[in-house]
Amino acid sequence: MKKPNFSQVATKTLQQETQAIQDRFSKADEILLKRHAPAATAAQPDTTRAEQSVVAKPTPKQKKEKKKTGPKPGEPRIKDIFSFPEQDYAMLAKISQRAAQYGTMLNKSQIVRLALQMVDHAKAAEFELALRTFVQRELARKTAVKDK
Repeated sequence: MKKPNFSQVATKTLQQETQAIQDRFSKADEILLKRHAPAATAAQPDTTRAEQSVVAKPTPKQKKEKKKTGPKPGEPRIKDIFSFPEQDYAMLAKISQRAAQYGTMLNKSQIVRLALQMVDHAKAAEFELALRTFVQRELARKTAVKDK
């Protein structure tokens, strides 16, 4: 009996595992994007499972062209904890779903950072309008008065 070549067996196993992972991610994307996407129109073509699992790999030039807007590695980060009113928390979920329609999944921190960048780039009139329509809320915690 001929012994199998370990390199060939390992390569084949790795390829099978990679395919299984791609299938799982495509199923998850399909479920999540259908849940968050508006109703499909008849004009949209129906894609097969094989088409969905094919992912175009970026060329080395495209990899270099990607711009990172976040903090650079080694740059200090400040951890902060704050709370949202229920309506704002619901708005976070709505924005996350909206981003999913464009193929980008965002967490709460990323949404807040995106909003900060948008406010920073807003024109003066837009910023003033936003300030006038912004409703400030009471602080959730009142500071305790210390007895002297």
